[in-house]
This record gives sequence, C-alpha cells and structure tokens, in this order.
Amino acid sequence: MSKTRYHVQFISFAALFLLAFSYPTVAKAQIYEDVPREYWAYDAINRLVSEGYLERGSTHFEPEAFATRQEASEVIATLMDEEQEAPPLAFTDVEEDAPYYEAVKQLVAIGALQNTEHFNGDKFLRRSHVAKMVAIAANMEYETAHALTYKDVTKKTWSYNYVGAVAAADIMNGVTIYEFRPESYVTRAQLAVIMERAIQYKTYVNYNVIYDYLHNAVLPTDNYSREWSVEVARLTNEYREQYGLPPLRYDRLLEQVAVVKAKDMVTTNYFEHKSPIYGQPWDMATIFDYKFVGYGENIARYFHSPQHTVLGWINSPGHRRNILNPHYTHIGVAVDKDKENNYYWVQHFSSK
Repeated sequence: MSKTRYHVQFISFAALFLLAFSYPTVAKAQIYEDVPREYWAYDAINRLVSEGYLERGSTHFEPEAFATRQEASEVIATLMDEEQEAPPLAFTDVEEDAPYYEAVKQLVAIGALQNTEHFNGDKFLRRSHVAKMVAIAANMEYETAHALTYKDVTKKTWSYNYVGAVAAADIMNGVTIYEFRPESYVTRAQLAVIMERAIQYKTYVNYNVIYDYLHNAVLPTDNYSREWSVEVARLTNEYREQYGLPPLRYDRLLEQVAVVKAKDMVTTNYFEHKSPIYGQPWDMATIFDYKFVGYGENIARYFHSPQHTVLGWINSPGHRRNILNPHYTHIGVAVDKDKENNYYWVQHFSSK
C-alpha cells in the first residue's frame, strides 16, 4: 500500500538533522577579525569558542586554511566522554609538553589514531580521517549497516563504515550527491561545523528511543533488522537510478518513525496507512516531531526478504510512484515481525 501527501512547513536548512531541537543561543559578538557575521560558518566557530571547545589564540581564525592533524586532534578529542588509559606513544614527533599531547594520547587509546612512528601533526587532514576520528570519538555506531550514495566510497573503501556513520547522522555531507571526496582536505571552518554537528549529535540523538508527544511517553525504536532496512533503501536507490533520479539519503530519524509504524501495525493488529492511534503517516511524523515538506509511505507484509519486498512495490503502480517520486530526498525503512512470524515492512519517504 502507498500513501503520499505534501505538507508545507517552514524548515531551516541550517538546522540539518537536529531540526527537532533548539540549540542554546550564544552572544553574537565577532570573535575573529576574519570571520564576519555573514560568514557561512560564523555561528559554529563562535559557538565552539564561546563554549570552550576551541581556544582563541589570536585575532584571526584563518577559516579557509586547511586543518592540521594536531589542530583536529585537539578539538575532536573533546567529544570523548571520559579519559581512557593510553599506551605509551610511539610517535617520535610528539613531545610531552606539546599542547595537543594529551588529546593525541586519548585518540590513540580509542583507536582513532594509529600509534605509529610519525604523527605528522603539521600535515593536513583528509575527510576520510576526520570521519574516522569523529565516529570513534563520538562513540557512534560505525559498524552497522548503512546505505551510502557516494560512488567514491564503496564497501572496499577503508573508511566506508566511518563515512557511513557521519553521513547518516548528517555530521558530514558529501561534496555532491554522488561524491564524498574522502581524500580531500578539511578546512578549519569545515572542521568547526563538523564539530558543532557532532556535539549536537552526542547531546540530543538517541536512535533507540523516540518521544511520543501524543501520549507524553518515550517509545523504543529498535528495528527488527537494520541490515534489511538499509538493503531496501539500497535497492530503492538502484531502481531510481535506472530512471535518472538522484538517490534518497538514508535518514535514521525517519527510520524511527517507520519503526513506530511497523510496531503499531503489529501490536494493534491492522494493516492500513491510517493508524487508529496516530492517524495518517504525515500525522504520525508530526506527532513524533519529524520535520518535512513532503511525506509518503509504502507498507507491505508477508514478504520474507528485502528483494521480494521492493519487487512487490515496484510491480504496484501506487508504490512505484512513491519510489520514483522526484521530490523525495530522504528514506527510512523498518521491519517488524508478528507472533505468527509474518514480516511487516514500512518504507517512509520525505522531502526536506
């Protein structure tokens, strides 16, 4: 079954994946002479300095300069929750009195940095390495299934899991829809924005529960099979590509809403787009504070694999229209199983 509706709401692009939450307002005083208020990363840079994640060493930030390994290590290490017992450093180029010494030790302790002979602290940092360091330091789920749309980051790419983690959380985006450019360097301004998003992620995001504003309760959102869900998304994007459509970005927050719908159908014993409790799919999304412009849903049951489920939707005109809708930008998928071992599949689409 398929269902589509467009619901117009104002959505701030800058809020990205944390649109459901407000972030504390900080003073608007210009901290650096070369970072004016209209600069695209002004808020992120200002916030990190104001809240102590970055030290203001001079009157100039040099936002367009590439970030070095030592600079990145100092700031990324602040994502760690607690100090770890670290082995002796093998680096011959990191002195104990270096300002970044402790940060490097901690990142080595958790495996975010390799403990080799040379640290090369003055060298620039590539996007793939930033993804790894942030994913590990923020304790993200970087070894779980995900669906990447980047053609330059495949399962054979060493940073695949790390890029998948930061991309799914909208901490790091691709340079284009199809390119992550893992070997490109990161500027100081980009690092500040990445850090701001990572801090927000750690502060607010918990993919295991979601708040039900209708009943003022917290609901579990454990997906029966994330691997199957991501495979459904991959097959969906593969089919869209045949029609020249851009891939849909996998959205963990949208997946949570889909999980609620799947569990709702199983526990309440119905198979319809309209929930007897939460109403239409877009009503449910609103109740769980998911922000969108357009929204659609495909549901299925009794199928026993992602391949058969997607094929069933493709062979149905209404479901196929949702899959090939050029306005959709995000996808989230959930699977649940009833007492008779029947699978329920929910595919949610959104436009942002």
